[in-house]
Amino acid sequence: MNTEHALQISFYILLIIFSATAFISVASIPNWIKVREPYKKRLFYALILEIIACIIGFVRQGMTIKDEHPPIISSEFLEQYKVWRWDYGPSGWRTSITFDSDQNRLSASGATEFHGKKIFDWATTSPVNFSKDGTIDFVAKQSIASNIGEIMGPNAPRPGTHEIKFKLKPILAFSGTWKTVNAPDGGETYQGTIDCFAARDATLKAGSQAQPAPASPPNAGTTEP
Repeated sequence: MNTEHALQISFYILLIIFSATAFISVASIPNWIKVREPYKKRLFYALILEIIACIIGFVRQGMTIKDEHPPIISSEFLEQYKVWRWDYGPSGWRTSITFDSDQNRLSASGATEFHGKKIFDWATTSPVNFSKDGTIDFVAKQSIASNIGEIMGPNAPRPGTHEIKFKLKPILAFSGTWKTVNAPDGGETYQGTIDCFAARDATLKAGSQAQPAPASPPNAGTTEP
């Protein structure tokens, strides 16, 4: 039995007790129900106390209205879809991040690749925090591969480690499948995600405007995913 059901059962039990007390108290006035005088007074005192308790309960409930809407993004949601990926513009960086929960603390780890070769490792150094609007923020350590120069050439950032502060907002997108109708061979089924660019623009306008990705990777010290 969960907490909500237990509260509902308790409410109905209290309602029955209150109704029984009120009925007996009122019916004892014209002697429809015979109640001795000392007990009659106690019934009225109990009825008055129950009314006061009900008023206090309703007032407190009104002052502490519970938000029935769950957060847009939760730790369970991030863990459910395991690997989260994003591309960093024309730089050719492809990043994959995995969220995991350990002792009620959500962490993230992952890697960034350039043409299939790993150039960064990522690991959070702070818990992943959630806001009601779905924004998540965390700090992650970026470890740049020692051989990144061999992979990316002269424009590669210097090897080393940096702390990167992330603040990410969700955007509207649809994930699903599509296929050609009435294709002779039955049609191939495709799977993917479709962004809503209008929602993305609205999200960007609500906060700071996004900066376009650079044509070449930034220098060390300013490296961002």
